[in-house]
Amino acid sequence: PDREYPIPRHKSGERFVRGPIPWEWLRLALSIGGKSANLCLALWYLIGLKGTNPIRLTNKTVSEFGLTPKPVTRLLLAFEAKGLVDVDRQRGRGPDVTILDPSKRKVD
Repeated sequence: PDREYPIPRHKSGERFVRGPIPWEWLRLALSIGGKSANLCLALWYLIGLKGTNPIRLTNKTVSEFGLTPKPVTRLLLAFEAKGLVDVDRQRGRGPDVTILDPSKRKVD
């Protein structure tokens, strides 16, 4: 291109997704398909916001990322199968999701 444009940055007080997001983690998550990108962004947004691991995944957060509870349940199972997350589910509240390093996955 003839011109270069500055990379957009969030303004003070605006929300943003914190990185870096490990490439292998992202690659594995996106290979699941469907709305896996939406769930990736929701999880990493919460990690950056809370600064803790695990994070609680709420219906409010998932809806902000264009998701509904049913696909989130399916995607979390797929993320678990790939060794990307560990999920603690308790009746009556959103799941606590721990982001894992897939390279440290135990093979059964």
